Amino acid sequence: MDLTSSIVALGAAGVGGEDFWMSFHWNPSGDIVRFQRVMTNDDGDVFIAGEGEQADGLSLPNNHKPAVHKLDGTDGSALWYRFISQQRTYANSYYFDVSPTSQGDVILTGTRPYVGSGQDQGNGGAVVTKYNSSGSNQWIRYSPATGSSTSYSLYSCCRTPSTGTTYAVGVGHNLRAGALLEQWQSNGNLGFAYLYRSTAGNITVAPNNNSKCVALGNTDNYIYIACKYNNHAAVLQIQSNYTFKNNTWLDSPSGELGPKGLALDSDDNQYVVTGNEPGKFFLFKITRSNQQIAWQKNIDNAADQYYMGSVAVSGDKVYVAAAKQFTGDPGKSLVVTAFNTSDGSFYKACKIKLTHSNGNPDIRPFDIHATDTAIYVTGFTRTSGNGWGGGVYKLPPDFSGTGTYNATNIGNIEYSTWTPTISTSSQSENSSSTGIERVTMSHNDQSSSYTAYNVSFTSSQVEIS
Repeated sequence: MDLTSSIVALGAAGVGGEDFWMSFHWNPSGDIVRFQRVMTNDDGDVFIAGEGEQADGLSLPNNHKPAVHKLDGTDGSALWYRFISQQRTYANSYYFDVSPTSQGDVILTGTRPYVGSGQDQGNGGAVVTKYNSSGSNQWIRYSPATGSSTSYSLYSCCRTPSTGTTYAVGVGHNLRAGALLEQWQSNGNLGFAYLYRSTAGNITVAPNNNSKCVALGNTDNYIYIACKYNNHAAVLQIQSNYTFKNNTWLDSPSGELGPKGLALDSDDNQYVVTGNEPGKFFLFKITRSNQQIAWQKNIDNAADQYYMGSVAVSGDKVYVAAAKQFTGDPGKSLVVTAFNTSDGSFYKACKIKLTHSNGNPDIRPFDIHATDTAIYVTGFTRTSGNGWGGGVYKLPPDFSGTGTYNATNIGNIEYSTWTPTISTSSQSENSSSTGIERVTMSHNDQSSSYTAYNVSFTSSQVEIS
């Protein structure tokens, strides 16, 4: 299988000597390529992960298959691309997150379906796989998907510390739904699988998060999990011995509220984006010392679609990625809004708009990752051909370098700044240390019948305006 790339250079913006770019990738045969998650490693390489609907030479349909793509962080060029296929007629796999290690490896976590009677029966199994720095698959593990009350799904993972340990979070079912936390060693051994559940109702980590919902603390090695708890958004605080410590509920006056992203600053204060349908969105800061809300903002005007991206923190700024339909535009734009972490006041916002001739120029954002010198945002859109292409935008933290650019087979890209209306919100909170228990799950991890495939690149165009 082949993949085509188009790289748009935004040029150096004087932030740490960095070059900024937009890097798009698609299958020239029209198959869908969606890159949803993004993370960088210690060497500055960029990893994007998601789902590809590629044919794989096995006469299988173009169903969703886990995919990971490694890019050169300097110019956005493709280093390698891999996808994995399950040897079944129905082989949909979803929600793959990526976690680079300090050793240069990368681990993917995600979900495979329960397959029964010849068709998919819903999401019911966890998949974890590891590639080395050159793209060779090291191992694949999965939990048998039974579709019963002991099924598993994984939606997000932490970046691994120097030990090579990965923490993956999803939802598990053992009489009641709970937040599933798994620990995976670098050699593919499962350390544990714990379920955090409540007698008061279900705790879920929803698949429509499309964003990071777990983070590993910097100061205390606690683990923080964004979830939905009795139709409230909540953050669970898990101690370093993996026992439950605390949870903070986030309530909305307009009803059910779900988390759409979680990030920590260097002091382990938490920043949570929440949303409900129709599009009402809020940004919260939770103070680590007491797990209470420090400030909260209504960000409806910065995100009027339910395609939420995520939230990231770097230095004294918190960044939120979202989709927004602007008056007069032919499709949804990707927007990134920056706030000051001290008080939640607005800093700056940028807009990325796409135009092309096929009538569907939406950009659908998913994940955002921030470093000291750059912001990385994933998103995908329909190409000027028949397929969906995905990629990543590397932007300066001050959103400079704006202008109009052209990406081959993608269309014209207008990158500009704008100013949304932000106001203080009126949600309530409840912090509690009771009512949640930890249950050990009987996760029977197995070697997988998945097969990893290499992908070549037919061409690479670089458009510099």
